[in-house]
Amino acid sequence: MEKAIQEFKNYLLVEKNASQHTLDGYLNDITQFQDFLTHSGHAIESSTIQLEKIDRLAVRSFMGHLYSKNISGATMRRKLSTLSSFFRFLCREGYLKTNVAKTVPAPRMQNKLPAYFSVDEMFRLLELPQGEGFLPVRDRALLELFYSCGLRISELVALTLEDINLDSRMVKVLGKGGKERILPMGRHCVEALNLYLNTRMDKIRDYCSGTEKLFLNHR
Repeated sequence: MEKAIQEFKNYLLVEKNASQHTLDGYLNDITQFQDFLTHSGHAIESSTIQLEKIDRLAVRSFMGHLYSKNISGATMRRKLSTLSSFFRFLCREGYLKTNVAKTVPAPRMQNKLPAYFSVDEMFRLLELPQGEGFLPVRDRALLELFYSCGLRISELVALTLEDINLDSRMVKVLGKGGKERILPMGRHCVEALNLYLNTRMDKIRDYCSGTEKLFLNHR
């Protein structure tokens, strides 16, 4: 197997022009599989790994071994992809007749829950802007709207004056894919926006800056 691995390494370097990082990744995965075969006894004959005896069961057992070590699904998929590339090369060079790795189903990707604030953390965040100047007033309004309506950051910064209706306590949001939705605003959010809009008018008057964007920067 060592000879085949060396030939695969040369193939990656010469034909694929692989980077050192990519090369190390491939070789580490293959070496790990080689060690597994040695210790598990799969495809072993006369104390030597016989390439032609590597079958689907050997690859599946390797995946099971990784799973028992709590290896992530993404890492297992990458290692299976490495073996598939290695076996495809071995088929091309006549070492193997079939790419057994292609017959092994890839592990499922684990859906990670998004990170989120606890209620206490969110309240502490809302209380961070202190003072009555333009920036703290703006930041309080921004955070209240963010919290009250559950907006994405990109949706928040894209809002214009026309999107806000304080009388009806509604905000019009343009989301992903150009989908428009109308969302209700809470009382604290409306109060914070009311104060901010008055402060915003003073800032525009002072700097003669006309813009329809709801939230202005400090300039």
